[in-house]
This record gives sequence, structure tokens and C-alpha cells, in this order.
Amino acid sequence: MMGWMQKHINSQCAVLICFHTHHEQEAVHLEKNIKRLLSPGEIYISELTPVIGAHTGPSVLGVAWWQG
Repeated sequence: MMGWMQKHINSQCAVLICFHTHHEQEAVHLEKNIKRLLSPGEIYISELTPVIGAHTGPSVLGVAWWQG
């Protein structure tokens, strides 16, 4: 995932969100790796709501972004 992001995201203009369901430490680790490799304009961590968690399961970790 990190290699794909390095290739396809213009990190200086990107806003990234590391999201998780009950795995905050893993999201923090992912955020640190993204900061180190991509140096994004902005980055946040967010916990997914129970409604989304009901569809994804209890162990989701991912990244969403917006590129302006």
C-alpha cells in the first residue's frame, strides 16, 4: 500500500486520514510511516463509526485521501 501511495499521490497537496476500528496504536504507526515516506500536507487519525464497523468487521485499518 505504501509503495502505491508513493507512486500515485502528490503528497505535498494531499490530505490523508488513517482510519481504524479499535486499533488506534496501529493507526498511529501507519500515520508515522506515512509522514516519514510521503510528508503529506495534512494527516489525521479517525476511528470509524460502529455503523461502518458493522460492515467491515472489527479489525479495519486503512487510508483515505483528498488531493487538491
